[in-house]
Amino acid sequence: MRPGRLCPSDYAIEEKVYEKDFPDHDKGLYIIGGLYGNPYALDEIEAMQVRDPEPVSLCFNGDTHWFDCDPDLFQDLEERLNCHYRSLGNVEAELLRTGDQEIGCGCAYPSSTSDAAVSRSNAIHKRLKEMVRESQIPVDSFQNLGKVQVFTVYGLRLLVLHGDEKFLAGWGCSAESLQEPGRQQELEAFMESYQIDVIACTHTCSQVIYEGKATLVINNGSAGMGTLAGDPAGLIIRLGQVAHPDAIYSKKMNHVYVELLRVAYDLD
Repeated sequence: MRPGRLCPSDYAIEEKVYEKDFPDHDKGLYIIGGLYGNPYALDEIEAMQVRDPEPVSLCFNGDTHWFDCDPDLFQDLEERLNCHYRSLGNVEAELLRTGDQEIGCGCAYPSSTSDAAVSRSNAIHKRLKEMVRESQIPVDSFQNLGKVQVFTVYGLRLLVLHGDEKFLAGWGCSAESLQEPGRQQELEAFMESYQIDVIACTHTCSQVIYEGKATLVINNGSAGMGTLAGDPAGLIIRLGQVAHPDAIYSKKMNHVYVELLRVAYDLD
């Protein structure tokens, strides 16, 4: 299998991580997947945090780097992110990897993605990785990032992933996968088994929402790139006790609003 399509065995997520306690989080939460090295998107997200109707924490669930192929920009983003909740994406995982060139960007693209798109992603990640090594930027701290994050937000049990519940770069929460009845049933059973109310994920660069009987799977697509047709703004996921006036999607679950917000970063 060509680089960029392979899903490495070490991307597998052990189910025992879902058996641990979901710690209480007594604030709202922004879940920011796929920042992709966009400092202007982060500027806007920080401004949104200040304007929010209630106190919110920031949670980054992978692929925070991508287009930031500049030593100063890369390190500046790291400094800004390190005070927040974080977990791995395939971009960070492959910046850590040494010696294996067959994995490429680690996106594990499905067959529906063109070879040209896969090649572009491999080239972007290769350039980023070379910059990190040539500039001797330490990325050892990525080893301390987990593949999942869990919270209890105002009583709502939340699982934060990058790809899906099986693999770091899994595509089981893509728009295509979530249309399949068999996949819907599989997710419902998984979430019921571990008493999970909401799965928040990213990775696919295409937003999608699946509303189950008493559960929700919400994929923001990307925070640092446009995912809606004709709209350059990114998207983030928000959980809060108060509904956000600018939410483009909002669902109330057990007294908690789960929402999508536009990240209308400065394009000038």
